[in-house]
Amino acid sequence: MTQPLYQLFTFTTEHGWQPQFSDRDRKVVVDEERDGYRGIPRVHRVILKLADDSADSLEYAQRMLNKHGRNIRVS
Repeated sequence: MTQPLYQLFTFTTEHGWQPQFSDRDRKVVVDEERDGYRGIPRVHRVILKLADDSADSLEYAQRMLNKHGRNIRVS
């Protein structure tokens, strides 16, 4: 069984939602978001729980974010 992956995405008007940082421990991603991305408005940051660390999972989450916005669930 694969472990879920927590992925931080940030948004810019030039590039849409882009993956920035990931880890299997949500607390690590939350800490990184707080420490490394505080200059980015909170509405332009989101942490999603992906089913696994495959490229397909990451691409799907990014596609859904860019299509529907930050209030989605992908896992």
